[in-house]
Amino acid sequence: MHSKLPRPEASTGYCNWRTDAQAFCSVSNNFKHALVGAQDYAVYDCLTDGPTFGAGNDFFTNLATDAFVNLGFTYACRIDSSTEACVSDFAGGAYPQMVELEVYATQ
Repeated sequence: MHSKLPRPEASTGYCNWRTDAQAFCSVSNNFKHALVGAQDYAVYDCLTDGPTFGAGNDFFTNLATDAFVNLGFTYACRIDSSTEACVSDFAGGAYPQMVELEVYATQ
């Protein structure tokens, strides 16, 4: 996943929607999940959690123990657009076990 904006500073203490263009990049599927929904809901950035991509919580993580996938609302699916097939293709299920996650900010 990538974002043009850095993570919020600890001093801000608030959460907000960010509108910079985003994309999910799946290394295992070699696919860029492009933004196809409302750009106003590209990323929900909150210091207390990891980033949430998409208005439908297309991808959420707390960067520690939890992750949730509901891909297909704000970001494109690689295969069948039905939510279950799309989620399974991207992460194996709606609640994947976090092993490793990399989030990059583009310059």
